[in-house]
Amino acid sequence: MLPVVVILSLYYLTMKFDLYGAKTYERIKKKRFFDLIFDGLLGTWFGDQSWILATWTLSIELVATFFVYLVAQTSVHYRGRFFIYLGIISFIWVIQLLGYVKMIEIYLSKLMVHLPIFIVGLFFADMESLPKRPLDKIRVLSIWWKIPINSALLFVFLTYGSWTGEGHCLTTYDEECDYWYYTTVFGYIPKAFALYAAAISIFLLALTSEWT
Repeated sequence: MLPVVVILSLYYLTMKFDLYGAKTYERIKKKRFFDLIFDGLLGTWFGDQSWILATWTLSIELVATFFVYLVAQTSVHYRGRFFIYLGIISFIWVIQLLGYVKMIEIYLSKLMVHLPIFIVGLFFADMESLPKRPLDKIRVLSIWWKIPINSALLFVFLTYGSWTGEGHCLTTYDEECDYWYYTTVFGYIPKAFALYAAAISIFLLALTSEWT
């Protein structure tokens, strides 16, 4: 909470001097310093984005963190806890997938949409804390195995990590980019899948490659 109060205080000061223009100033014109303290300690953590739009993540991180602690503290006692992690992730992903292919009408909150990535993080953390770490099998491979594996992970990260979901090249005419057209299977792969693929690829690369 304290870092948020400090950041909002600096932002409040610069906005009061109207350094970002009238449109930004209008957002805090009626706010007082007490409002800043209250929002820094509580408001932004419960979804108030009236100060900085980027604070929308804080409410998700707060709830998701407590959820991760709950799952970690309860599932750690079970051998099959990785099935619990996969079950939570799959439950949300299946709903999203069915909605994507128009089989069901759904609305998922931002928390539900982003919750799987927290569980993925828990999955990796738990996996790395085991006496026999599964990724050690990759770490001890010879360089002739590591080169193609790391190259593939890097390719996935660079390709899907830069995928915006719109399929446009950064050109003057902003036409459809052939590279993304084919790497996303004619544009059918959803943006969420691309982001997860990129994130998990760089996780694996960082965990298994000393150079990375």
